[in-house]
Amino acid sequence: MALSLTSVVIPTYNRAAYLPLTVESALNQEGAEVEVIVVDDGSTDETAAIIEQKKNTWGQRFRYVWQENAERSVARNHGLRLARGEFVAFLDSDDLFRPHHVSMCVKALADDAELAAAFGDHGLIDASGNVISQHVRRPAFADDRFKREICLKQLIIFPGEVLIRRAALEDIFGTTEVFDPDAVMLEEWLLWVTLLCKFNFRRVGHPTVWRRLHPNSTWGDPETFERQSARVTEKVIGTGLPASLGIPSRRVRAINRTHCAYGYYLSGQWSLALHQLGEALREYPSVVRERHFWSVAARLGVGKRLSRRIRQARHLGRGNLITEPRPKP
Repeated sequence: MALSLTSVVIPTYNRAAYLPLTVESALNQEGAEVEVIVVDDGSTDETAAIIEQKKNTWGQRFRYVWQENAERSVARNHGLRLARGEFVAFLDSDDLFRPHHVSMCVKALADDAELAAAFGDHGLIDASGNVISQHVRRPAFADDRFKREICLKQLIIFPGEVLIRRAALEDIFGTTEVFDPDAVMLEEWLLWVTLLCKFNFRRVGHPTVWRRLHPNSTWGDPETFERQSARVTEKVIGTGLPASLGIPSRRVRAINRTHCAYGYYLSGQWSLALHQLGEALREYPSVVRERHFWSVAARLGVGKRLSRRIRQARHLGRGNLITEPRPKP
């Protein structure tokens, strides 16, 4: 029986050092038919030259397009317009698929035609590809509990972990942009909530992706994150899903304030981090019951020197070096 085609869209910007292994991890999926579309969002490094060197090896299942810098939502939408697959995945250009990611997610979707998406778990690697953690485990939420955790950002699913049924995207979005072109952060959160208004997701329960932690990971400056978070939060509330689940809008806003606090903490701006926690309390006093509130507060409480050492240690791999095999001819 012929395998259904999966289109893997990889937006990239100045990730020449990581991109080849990312592409090869997608091309080398076992038990799956895959095409890979790299959308270069105006890179100024050696990305184009490396693509030129590799494209013949990668063959006809690989396609590369360049666009003026317009951020990753626009790049993902660009790739989706070129995609031919029944299923679609969006892989960041510094992360890696493990060999059975696509086949395991496709099987989950094939088992239930009502699902919009299936997702795996992830492990962590450092900048050099050394393992930090084989499996970052998640609670097995389902149905309305799963939707609540997504709305509240208590459960965060990264784009590369998810395989989406294209028909579900077309059902909700038609021919319009799937990712909000004005959202340069949290765009995937808005997409998940929008899909969950009508469909369900399924967790496959196995680590199928490597996420890479490195100093240049795309987090963005905290001021931009704060602005984007406020904007996307209102759009999430506007979908109506939080209200349908009994979640007050103030709670969603307050939890996002705690995520902004974490962003300021990461940048070393502790006074602004504390300000964000205070704003969260003013918005929704019961935010003190949220685990993320106390997670950020605890980090701020250990002192800057120890906190810096903890953050640095988190980016150091202590396990084996991850190297993906070259794609099959």
